[in-house]
Amino acid sequence: MIKWVSTIILIAVVPTMICALNVVVFQPDEDGNDAYVDYYYRYDNFGQSEMLGIGEYHGNMPIVTYLQFTELDDYIGEIDLIGAYMSIYIYDNHINPPKMWCHLYRAKEEWSEDDITWDNQPDYEGDSIVSFIYPDNSEWKDIIVTEIVRLWVEEEYDHYGFYIFGSAEADEYVLFYSSEGEFKPKLTIEFYYTDIEPTSLGEIKSLMK
Repeated sequence: MIKWVSTIILIAVVPTMICALNVVVFQPDEDGNDAYVDYYYRYDNFGQSEMLGIGEYHGNMPIVTYLQFTELDDYIGEIDLIGAYMSIYIYDNHINPPKMWCHLYRAKEEWSEDDITWDNQPDYEGDSIVSFIYPDNSEWKDIIVTEIVRLWVEEEYDHYGFYIFGSAEADEYVLFYSSEGEFKPKLTIEFYYTDIEPTSLGEIKSLMK
């Protein structure tokens, strides 16, 4: 699992106080929890596939994706979230005209990429966070997911990951890499730690002497 961590020093509203804005990027490798489920192959598991997908194919048969960044659990109840962004790398598409709306919800129950299928997939809930996907091959697509992630880190709902599907016509779909693929999905969060008191400018200067 790859995780980048950076800290940016920002001056707060009170000029004499300084606090740190933290930026963390989760990009799980093969131990990530992600899978697509396919109505056409409703009893099959695709948890080890290098691809995830949304849309419809096999003659108007839907495919949807479940995607969970389990490393986020370490931050639940511990941070004041500022922003959250999910990035997926488009592998292939069969869209005409070249557009698709991507809908994101919260999964309602625990699931595992090793056994999830169309028939046992958990339900979803919440208001859809809709993002327009430009499905050009070989490019990253960034999706703002701040409000969904905020509900998890503030413990309003249990964290079971994202439920993702695409609004498409028959046999139109988008494929993107999974955590088993070459360009793995990423989740970037920006936050302040809630249990750290701001440090005054005078205190910082005294530490630098």
